[in-house]
Amino acid sequence: MKKIKLLPAPHLEVRIFVSEHMEEDLKRCKELAALPGSGADCKQCSWNDVQWGNTGMCELPAVIDRVLKGQEK
Repeated sequence: MKKIKLLPAPHLEVRIFVSEHMEEDLKRCKELAALPGSGADCKQCSWNDVQWGNTGMCELPAVIDRVLKGQEK
């Protein structure tokens, strides 16, 4: 399990605990997003309910970079 810390504002820290399953889902989603008409289903993803306001945490570049760091092909 990975722990990601985001510091979006002074005196504010957001911690996200990312399981191996979540890492694999994010990697698969990033690969599918590059394909037109990929048919990715967010409802089946382990990131589906991990949100900040109305934005999925998996959509934030800071989260993607930290989760997939070192996994680029």
